[in-house]
Amino acid sequence: MELLINFFNEYLLENVNLSLPDGTFRYSLKDLEDALDFALIDEGIFKSEKIYDESNIIKVRLHALINSSNSIFFDANNYISRDEYIINLIKSINNNKAQIVHFNISYIDDRLAKTIVKIYSKMLFDYAKSRNDRGSIPFHIILEEAHRYVQYDNDINLLGYNIFERITKEGRKYGVLLGLISQRPDELSETVVSQCNNFLIFKMNHPKDLEYIKKLVPDITEDEINNLRVLKPGSCIGFGNAFKFPSIIKLELPNPTPLSNNTDISKKWFVNINKN
Repeated sequence: MELLINFFNEYLLENVNLSLPDGTFRYSLKDLEDALDFALIDEGIFKSEKIYDESNIIKVRLHALINSSNSIFFDANNYISRDEYIINLIKSINNNKAQIVHFNISYIDDRLAKTIVKIYSKMLFDYAKSRNDRGSIPFHIILEEAHRYVQYDNDINLLGYNIFERITKEGRKYGVLLGLISQRPDELSETVVSQCNNFLIFKMNHPKDLEYIKKLVPDITEDEINNLRVLKPGSCIGFGNAFKFPSIIKLELPNPTPLSNNTDISKKWFVNINKN
């Protein structure tokens, strides 16, 4: 032992001060993968088959993301803090406040889309909650095709909470509101839907969705449920705190209309071919 101590003493450096990084540095997904491997080994991943199997899922998913085309979404040329990023996000080209910021993620798969939406929602919520002047910068997060993101999933087991459920429960006092647009309301998290104050329900035909709406609105009648089957485009039934009683509302259609109409299959399928 004395020989070992003397050996290691030869490599000791005196008056060396080590400091932890302050966080203002850029790291890549590959750095995250290396750090994850180190952390799992340090936590004794090989001592338990159950821990190994569960942790291996995370490793495989992260490795697959690194080697996929989606990895470009996580590249950055320099470090930027959360607050700086959000301030830049809500500024327009002329440094004026941007009222609407639109993210189009329809072209990526559901798993990555859900992750991105959760990251942005948590980032905005944490930013609003950390401000001393509470509610001075309100955010209204509107999610189209919300059934892709607002679900009852493993977030509660992994993080201890679901970010959308937390926003619907606590967001109002910090100025963070959540609006959901979905064609399948029965696939949404029940906790999130139960915290919604106002609803606009457009035409629905699926019995499961109609039954869900009937349970969701205690004052809605059978006639109003039946009216949901025959509503015309732009018409809906509104109810909640903003309405004294459920009302049929006719909204002005957008001009120009979006490219959301059903394709006329018969015209596209049956084509006359001129034979020469």
